[in-house]
Amino acid sequence: MWLKNQISVNHDQKKLISNFKWKCYGSDSCIGRPFLNLLSKSKGSRMGMEPQKDPLGAAFNSLFVNVAKIVQSQLQSSTESLELLEKMNIRTADEYNEFGDFAAGLRVFVERLKLKNDSLQQFTEQIDRIEQEVSELEGAVAFLNSHTLAVESKLHKAYTEGLID
Repeated sequence: MWLKNQISVNHDQKKLISNFKWKCYGSDSCIGRPFLNLLSKSKGSRMGMEPQKDPLGAAFNSLFVNVAKIVQSQLQSSTESLELLEKMNIRTADEYNEFGDFAAGLRVFVERLKLKNDSLQQFTEQIDRIEQEVSELEGAVAFLNSHTLAVESKLHKAYTEGLID
């Protein structure tokens, strides 16, 4: 059997429930008088009687409208998030395509540099050989210079001693 004080509801709902007179029939079915009144009102309204205002119906109607608005706004938010994600994915894909094009351009540039380096390699080898020959010539010039200085010093000594006129 249902008791009013066992139901957990807020203050406004308690006021609405306190207006009901609960009657339970049998073990499983519990029907309140307002629900029976709803059935009789709907029959009466069909017969041309003016419908009476139903606060519970209005509350449920308001509840369902508000829940529908919440669900609709959440779905709208989700839809907008998915659209934003789709746009971000498209933008990212475009950027990655640009990166791919840039990388392909870099690869072509590196290949051209390698070809130029290979064509210049023979000239660098010639420069290295010339540099080695210049080093050898500098060594020979240094040897000849020291030998010439020795000969000059002997000649100078010979002139000073009067051995040579």
